[in-house]
Amino acid sequence: PSQIAALSNDALHALSPLQFASLRPTQVQSLMSSQIQFISTSYFSQIANSHVAALTSSQVNSFTLDETHLLTLKQLQALSIAGVSGLALSQLASSQVAALTPQQFASLQSQQINSLRVDHIAALTTAQIVGITTSEIAALRPDQIVYFSSKQIAAFSTRSVSVLNADQVGGLYTLQLSSLSTAQVAAISADAIDGLNGYQTQSLKTAQIAAL
Repeated sequence: PSQIAALSNDALHALSPLQFASLRPTQVQSLMSSQIQFISTSYFSQIANSHVAALTSSQVNSFTLDETHLLTLKQLQALSIAGVSGLALSQLASSQVAALTPQQFASLQSQQINSLRVDHIAALTTAQIVGITTSEIAALRPDQIVYFSSKQIAAFSTRSVSVLNADQVGGLYTLQLSSLSTAQVAAISADAIDGLNGYQTQSLKTAQIAAL
């Protein structure tokens, strides 16, 4: 593997698709981050899942926007996502974010959650939202929460709802509030409820008010 890492950038760029595909995962892993950008972008969709799984966080963080978008959904699901930078994560297409497994999404750190774009938020699946951790909920900015659909909000567990703060609850629009079940409403903390304004309170259903 150390010999592969010694290849010049020009030599690496000159590898044919067949030659690149023949590399072992340990050889791919040995490549320096600075070398990754010299791999022909046309090869990225041909990288075996085992090669993608072997990539280090620093290698993934060195991907260009074009390289990131060329990763197939299966390749993305093979990736160890936890150590990927917020910047690299923000480069993913919304369809790629939606393709992350619930386990991958649950492994995201606060700075990664903060980097999610509004179209990423809108693309999150029910399975991803059901599996979201309380630390991820706490990391969501109010201007991100507002882009959750009513269906997505309804998928929040009561545990997730219980860690929302006043700013986050205060950022919910009326359709989001009306989609909350009575169990979810009951799970909102007193401190968070204090974030509701008069207009939001008026939009609550009688059953929701009774659950407070």
